[in-house]
Formats: sequence, C-alpha cells, structure tokens
Amino acid sequence: MNYNDISTRLARLKEALTIEERDGESKLMKTVRDKAGTVSFAPQMLPLLNKVHSDISALANMKDHLKKLAKQKGIAQSIVEEKINSNQELQLLIDLNNIEKHGTPLNKSRSGFNPILKYHSISMTIKGSSSGNNYITLNSSGQISTTGSKELKFEFGIYNEFGELVNLLSKVIAKCVNEWSKIIEELSKIE
Repeated sequence: MNYNDISTRLARLKEALTIEERDGESKLMKTVRDKAGTVSFAPQMLPLLNKVHSDISALANMKDHLKKLAKQKGIAQSIVEEKINSNQELQLLIDLNNIEKHGTPLNKSRSGFNPILKYHSISMTIKGSSSGNNYITLNSSGQISTTGSKELKFEFGIYNEFGELVNLLSKVIAKCVNEWSKIIEELSKIE
C-alpha cells in the first residue's frame, strides 16, 4: 500500500477524525462524581484541543498534496487555490490551520475574518442492541457500560471576532473532506 497516495491519505484522514476509546475510557473525556454521587462528564480540554488541531492540520495539509498532484499532471497548481477561495469551509479550515501555525491575527485571512475556535458542546448517543433491552450503567470507577454502542460527540464552534457563531467545526470538516474528495476525483480523471 502506498501511504502517500492521495486517496489513501484522504482515507487515513477520515479514519483519524474518529476518537479512539479503549476499554470504555477515552483520553478525551473524564467521568466526575460529586459528593452527592451525581455523575457528570467533563471533556479533557488539552488532549481534546490537541486532537482537534492535529485533525485540522492534517486536513488542511491536503492542499499541498493536491497542488503537488496537479503539478505532476501538468495542471496549474492555482486550480487548487481557486477551489479553496470559492469555498467558505475550505477557507475556514486553512485560516484555522494558519492561526495555529502563525498566531492571530492573520496577516491575510481567506475567510475574511480571523476565526476563533471555541468548545461548543458534547453529546452522547446510545445505539440500542438488537434484543431491545437497552440500558446504561455506571460502575463505581466511573466506567460506562451499555447494551448498545455509545458515541460521544464533541463539538467546537467557529466564531468571528464579534463572538457570532459562523459554523460548527464538524460541519466544516465534513464539507472539507467532501470537497477534497471532489478535487481528487477531478485530478484523477486527467491523464
């Protein structure tokens, strides 16, 4: 398998966007029990932010790989830049990556503002078992057990400098993966 193949690279990115969980424990989530015994879930912000920025960077770096692919096919690399400049989600992705690399404010923003990434929310979905007897239990060490599978979703918002929500990071990432896929498909058709 050629790990640097552009399609393989995109498939690796899609896989990396999922959150790893081992033995019911996620490095990104902590179970907290207060004195009254009430259990809540607290995101571990540093590991979570590292994961988010790592994923943003890996996805944004597709730009350079696509430009290289265009050059190899004898096409102007500017076609990739044009695709980015015509798509707000790709612009936001590149801006978020550039802020992480160079700091804020950006000298030149593609999206027209300096996007700010903020923790937005967390949700947990339990997908039921085929038996229909679905339950959630929490043992004394704070581990969650379910009859079905559980999915934790961390959501970050992308805000403008006035504190207004521009988009949700999950939507931006999904759109960017889709846009990169389209560009790969277009470039792959060219001999």
